[in-house]
Amino acid sequence: MSGKIKSGLLAATVALLLCLSSTAGAVGLLFAKHSAERYFTDDDWALLQETAQQLLREVPDHELVDWKNDKTGHSGTMWAEAFGTYEGKPCRRAYLVNRANRRADSSDVVTCEIKAGSWKIVSESQLDGMDE
Repeated sequence: MSGKIKSGLLAATVALLLCLSSTAGAVGLLFAKHSAERYFTDDDWALLQETAQQLLREVPDHELVDWKNDKTGHSGTMWAEAFGTYEGKPCRRAYLVNRANRRADSSDVVTCEIKAGSWKIVSESQLDGMDE
């Protein structure tokens, strides 16, 4: 699977985790046969979601945040940095590395705060002033 497709799938997953209340098991079906995320359990997805929300709300730029499920051994690392604005709201580019079953996948996604504590995935072309 190409990196662009994998990146898009991870972005969709993060969007679902941050914005919707779908079950993580169903989200896992979106992933390619050999991706790390394909092996995530519901508990793994819950830990990833909790960590991602903490990252976007509280963690300073470039500070690493780790999560690990001691039951499965699956884990991840993420960090973020300020990245433009969307409709006048701050945005951050989040970088994620997820590990499961001796596999590791990395991706990045731009997220923007649309209201206090609620983040939306956007494309770089949607950012204020990016196409001028």
